[in-house]
Amino acid sequence: YNEVELVWEQPGGITGEWIHWDDGMNGQSIGLTSGGDFMVASRWDPAAIGPYDGMELTKVNFFPCCDQSSYTIKVWTGANAANLVYEQVLTTIVVDTWNEITLDTPVVINAADEFWFGYAIVGQPAGTHPAGCDIGPAVAGYGDMISMDGVTWDSLAGLGLDYNWNLQGYVVGSDGEAIAINPTPRVQTSTVRTQRLSQNSPFSCSPFVKRVNELPARDSRSLSGYKVYRDGLEIEEITDPLILTYLDDEGLDAGDYEYYVTAIYTDPAGESEASNLAPITITLPAPVNATAVCENPPSVVVEWELPPMPVRGLSHYKVYRDDVEIADNVNNLFYIDTEAEAGERTYNVTAVYDVGWESEFSNDAVVIVVGTDGLSIPLITELTGNYPNPFNPETNISFSVKEAGKVTLEIYNIKGEKVRTLVKGHREAAYYNVTWNGKDNSGKQVASGVYFYKMKTGKYVSTKKMILMK
Repeated sequence: YNEVELVWEQPGGITGEWIHWDDGMNGQSIGLTSGGDFMVASRWDPAAIGPYDGMELTKVNFFPCCDQSSYTIKVWTGANAANLVYEQVLTTIVVDTWNEITLDTPVVINAADEFWFGYAIVGQPAGTHPAGCDIGPAVAGYGDMISMDGVTWDSLAGLGLDYNWNLQGYVVGSDGEAIAINPTPRVQTSTVRTQRLSQNSPFSCSPFVKRVNELPARDSRSLSGYKVYRDGLEIEEITDPLILTYLDDEGLDAGDYEYYVTAIYTDPAGESEASNLAPITITLPAPVNATAVCENPPSVVVEWELPPMPVRGLSHYKVYRDDVEIADNVNNLFYIDTEAEAGERTYNVTAVYDVGWESEFSNDAVVIVVGTDGLSIPLITELTGNYPNPFNPETNISFSVKEAGKVTLEIYNIKGEKVRTLVKGHREAAYYNVTWNGKDNSGKQVASGVYFYKMKTGKYVSTKKMILMK
């Protein structure tokens, strides 16, 4: 009953991963010597894109270098980029810098097939170099794909150019969930190399610029997990960012608690601010309807009932007499105290839950105990109950009479028909126990089912329910 389940949502902000083959910096740009149209792309075969299966491409980052050309972001699937699955015409670009484009519609990655993303250039003037790239070396066949006819794709390396396009894709989990995979970025050397083109090459290159156009600063931290706090103290660290729940299975004492969660990041390492506070009150329900009856002086029978609500994690009970513990590890709903001293005695019961936490006291069960040579006088007139219940073949019905008088105790079936009269006549003030053996007034065994027993004396009337189960 004293376990707390904490649930939270993933943090906003960076929850994805930039994937790319280039080194993240612009070294130069490339164009067609005579101008015209062409397409560039970053290619990912199933092995390379496999860790991102089912995730979504939401952004493309590229480095345009000619404002006299038009650019269209494109995404393809299949060998040789056979299937165009997405395109987005760009109406505004900023040349000679990184342009981070958010896709109007995210593209889901299916790692069973090749995955390509890049852009098409239309209307490149001769002598310009619209497509930015790094200084290499090329990841041949992956980071350097080009098509000059819109159908056939070649690797720049195979055409005498050892570069990768400045192309990067931002991948997030489906519905924006965090990515748990953080591949090590590809590291490039910083050596500036001279690229020699053949005299008949269809390409022209801009002069090398040694790493001046770097990727804009951005928060590329990777979510690695969470920390859970209770009342300001860390109680758990979770190292899987996809786990969004924590069950405090140690058990808690009754009281008020406050929880919060922080997000843990890597590259660089850090911890977020605290989430909102999640307050909770733990209540350990106490037993109810405790009674105490002195039946065979000085023995006292103490009985109680479960709390009137669902109870989980209940271990056992403790019994107290006059605020002093007299019994532990009680696993029944009754206890017989054989050591009570004469006088007025107050009994209480507590419930003990997981890890030994204890409830508050039950109600007071007060009884007057006399020695073995005297009688116990009840403080109240009461139909206490029957035990066991359900029963078979017989049950004991307990009641007390504060003042002497006429008492009746009768059994009725569920139709309201009288089945048996157990008590009828004068009774002195005392505690009583009457046994019903499940038979009617004629001595015939009654059927299984629900029965009611009714006690009446003076102005006091009480009815309770019992079950005969065969």
